[in-house]
Amino acid sequence: MKLGIRSESIMLCDPGKIVTQNTFLGTVKNTVFLGEYIDCEVTVEKQLFSIKVSPDIEVSVGNQVGIIIPRESWVILPKPPGWQ
Repeated sequence: MKLGIRSESIMLCDPGKIVTQNTFLGTVKNTVFLGEYIDCEVTVEKQLFSIKVSPDIEVSVGNQVGIIIPRESWVILPKPPGWQ
């Protein structure tokens, strides 16, 4: 099985405020301003997350951030045939 999460469901938080479940410390790898939002790529360990961030939020490449992935936004995807 795989876990699917929509990019707009993931939220950024101050890295010093990681106190809840489903909150992780990551590093900003890339940002692209797209008008209505900033497409922000964050790595947590070896996993890359694409996150839609409000343009009002300051994010810079190399900064550490917290990411919150609410449980209600998780979607369990079935294992496709031939996938290992």
